[in-house]
Amino acid sequence: LNVKGSLKNAKTIFRVLASTPGMSSGSDDTLSHYPPGACSLVICTPITGRTHQIRRHAHHLGFPVIGDSQHGDTKINRWWRENRNLDRLFLHSLSLDLPPLDLFESKATNDPSLCTESNEVNNNNKTDKGDGNQERIKCVAPLCSELSNVLQSEEMACIWEVAKIKDPRLEMVPFDERGGTFGRNYRRTIRF
Repeated sequence: LNVKGSLKNAKTIFRVLASTPGMSSGSDDTLSHYPPGACSLVICTPITGRTHQIRRHAHHLGFPVIGDSQHGDTKINRWWRENRNLDRLFLHSLSLDLPPLDLFESKATNDPSLCTESNEVNNNNKTDKGDGNQERIKCVAPLCSELSNVLQSEEMACIWEVAKIKDPRLEMVPFDERGGTFGRNYRRTIRF
């Protein structure tokens, strides 16, 4: 990817959970080369961390992210806005998997051994720094209601059912057991 004038290596792994071919438009006014409603629900795993990496890679592969005004398709975005009430980027960070905090602290001491690929996740989800195993930091952020409502609609039911079998995290409801981001009273009804 070209980042601020210099070429940088970038790698993203795409895993398709479910797809729908959409429908025929029924008129000569075609929406670019995509049929209306055609989409795939994909889990993207960026190996590197470049600006707009997932959006740019998806666009390059010919499958732009719905709602992406910069790298997407204007006609398709309009169709989704008018027919599925989706007026935002259909991109969500479902989970984060980070090395232990002490790894970040050690990196600040300019230890070159911490900047290698040897710190990737191994099978038991531990990171070995040489002095024992440390727990990785894992966060899961369930889909916001705006996106889950689109996926759970009657028109998208087929793609939603297949996707949640392949990745059960999609069915999680937002919670915060520490009382942080959403606060202690998140589930309480908001009164206006």
